[in-house]
Amino acid sequence: MKVFSTWMAIISSVTFIFANDEIRSIRPFRISGEMVMIDGKLTEDVWNKAETATDFVNFDPVPGEMPQEKTEVKVLYDDEAIYIGAYLWDKNPEGILTEYSLRDDDRSNTDQFTMILDTYQGQQSGMIFAVMASGVQYDAQVFIDQPDDKNWDVVWESKVLINHDGWFVEMKIPYSALRFPEKEIQSWNINFAREIRRYRTECAWHEYNPQKGPLLQQLGRLEGIENIKPPTRLSLTPYVANVLRQDYGGQSNPSSTWTNEIGGGLDLKYGINQAFTLDMTLVPDFSEVQSDNAVLNLGPFEVAFEENRPFFTEGTELFNKNNLFYSRRVGGLPIFHHKVRDQLKEGEMIKENPKVSQLINATKLTGRTKGGLGIGLFNAIEGTTEAIIEDENGKTRTYQTAPATNYNMVIFDQLLANGGNAYVMNTNVWRAGDVYDANVSAGGFQLKNKAQSYSLSGFGALSQIYNVTDTDIGHAYNISLNRIAGNWTGGLRMNVESDNYEVNDMGLIFSANERTFSGNINYQDFDGFGDFATINADVSVTYSRLYRPDVFQDFGINYGTFWLMRSFNAFGLQGRYEPVDTYDYFDPRTPDFSRYLLYPRNFYIQGWISTDYRRTFAVDARIGSRWFNSNGRKTTMIEFEPRIRFSDRFNVIFGITQEILDNDRGYARNEDGAIIIGDRDRTILVNSINTRYIFNENLGVALRVRHYWSKVEYLRYYELDENSELISTSYSGIDSKGNSLDNVSQSFFNLDCVLRWRFAPGSDLLFTWKTAIDDADILVDQNYWDESRSLTRAPLRNSFTLKVLYYLDWARMVNW
Repeated sequence: MKVFSTWMAIISSVTFIFANDEIRSIRPFRISGEMVMIDGKLTEDVWNKAETATDFVNFDPVPGEMPQEKTEVKVLYDDEAIYIGAYLWDKNPEGILTEYSLRDDDRSNTDQFTMILDTYQGQQSGMIFAVMASGVQYDAQVFIDQPDDKNWDVVWESKVLINHDGWFVEMKIPYSALRFPEKEIQSWNINFAREIRRYRTECAWHEYNPQKGPLLQQLGRLEGIENIKPPTRLSLTPYVANVLRQDYGGQSNPSSTWTNEIGGGLDLKYGINQAFTLDMTLVPDFSEVQSDNAVLNLGPFEVAFEENRPFFTEGTELFNKNNLFYSRRVGGLPIFHHKVRDQLKEGEMIKENPKVSQLINATKLTGRTKGGLGIGLFNAIEGTTEAIIEDENGKTRTYQTAPATNYNMVIFDQLLANGGNAYVMNTNVWRAGDVYDANVSAGGFQLKNKAQSYSLSGFGALSQIYNVTDTDIGHAYNISLNRIAGNWTGGLRMNVESDNYEVNDMGLIFSANERTFSGNINYQDFDGFGDFATINADVSVTYSRLYRPDVFQDFGINYGTFWLMRSFNAFGLQGRYEPVDTYDYFDPRTPDFSRYLLYPRNFYIQGWISTDYRRTFAVDARIGSRWFNSNGRKTTMIEFEPRIRFSDRFNVIFGITQEILDNDRGYARNEDGAIIIGDRDRTILVNSINTRYIFNENLGVALRVRHYWSKVEYLRYYELDENSELISTSYSGIDSKGNSLDNVSQSFFNLDCVLRWRFAPGSDLLFTWKTAIDDADILVDQNYWDESRSLTRAPLRNSFTLKVLYYLDWARMVNW
């Protein structure tokens, strides 16, 4: 309680101030009764009455340079919306690049105009509204310490016009798309930016210098929006979907089972007030979400997959603290999925074993008060999940792989002076029946000096696992001191996690039971010299020990360089040097960490190149190798990714990656209590194709094909004894029929094709086709080409989904 009281005293004693005293500002012009047609022409007289934001300055690749072309921006507002008029002059309009993309995809080869807003002036988060020269819209939420949330999707209008003077943009952003404080006179942080793609330069109205800190802390001001009333922010997005599925048994069972399902659900978004928004999803459908990049996992830790489901990425920035919220847990793999095979009796087989739990609903409440207090509440409910087991007579029984489960999280995050913050949070996972429950309580802070050049951060957490008969309590904490601005940046960090620290019921941690001390230094030259526009170099050192027992584990030195040429070709080097032996206490899978696997001294280096994406043909490539102080042990990796832009509407990206691990050593199995370690040769080959064809700014189709293949052949076996020595073993890895027990050749194939048509504001029609082969019966002695042909005979799943979502906005409906 003493710590908590001290924390609350710190929060109550601070007030928010800005570190930058030289802030450009612009006043919008209020219109009343005048109609502004969003056509890109900017011909209405009211545009001539508005102030002009001009004198843009480059920030990329060289901050402070003058742009090649002139840019002017004007702002209007009325009782319904703000209006942006951008005059993007260009002496060579034929040179304006206009490659099309899908909405919210900013990777296309096109000129771009962007506005960023921070309506609460908190310097921690903001909203981006961008328009490409092709007319495609892009909106996202941006954060000071997290990736952009591209799944944030609001309804606004824009239009682009290209003529002999350049290109011009008109935008209308209704207040229903924004959050802002309810007060008589508004003051918002704002900036405007322009990318001239053929020059690969970006400029901004309010000067932005990456050396001085994050973009959100270098915005200008939009002053004097008066007497606007926040509208009722209520929207519904009901959907209906028809899913046709095919399960094909493969060559051994050449028959198909077809099923058809019709379902629906609803997303609701309600602005409780201007500060807080309630989001709910009922019986969600994520059929259009990209398939995971599945791999063959031989390591002791789970494979973490990226979150692509929109509900779990939009508006979740408050929850993303120290890996305590890994949203893939919700509606993810049932906790006892892998135990089904152990339940089989003689003559039984697994008929059905769902890989995802049924998500019934999810709710999140997020927002920030005028005083800078952010509040987040998340809750989700899963239904019971069961596997179906069938005997040789066709009789079935069920085995529960996950009980009904409730996920809950709450956080309070207070903004502090100079862009710092402090927070407390709690996560809880409750499961029906006798299955264990879990809880994590945590808090943290970040303090910055007024110049925002240094930061001090800290974090602490307690984890509780509630078993039927006892409670297991673990802890973790870290502290770091960093220089965060200037050419030279870097810092020091200490992180401690107890052996029983457990957050994986709702969060993500790979290896607790560690004490880690690290330091890094980074140099970045934004001005460049000669043919080089930007240069970056970094070095970091990591030293780690186990928490219990307190023994040495690892020491390593990481390094990297990045060189961007003025031709916009780039190259670099990355690597790691481990000058002493590593003691891996995790791979042997001993619960008391009593044994380790020795990892010999090694050196890794990787080089890469990336050519200019403006060209019709461009290439990304990298090659790397790791050498070990062990006879014959090495790893090599080659990656080649050519991309071809056939037109402004059609492009293709090919990907080829090969990794070869010779004499790799690792855990094979636990054989009657003996830990078996094996030397093995391993080959991994991944091929992919990503292509899209865009008909117009509202209609496009994207296709992604990925084939992953991994082959593992064991060469010899050892037993890891109680002294962590490798001794001879009688285990041969061969069963009574002469078949290998450990060699494996695993293949995963996925095809994702999504056609999206935005037929009305915020409303989409989607057609999705997915094909998956993830358990092919492959012979180990096959090569890659034989294995690829075997895929045509393997079991597969096809799904065809037609889905319609319709956006209903209360503010629009009351004006109909």
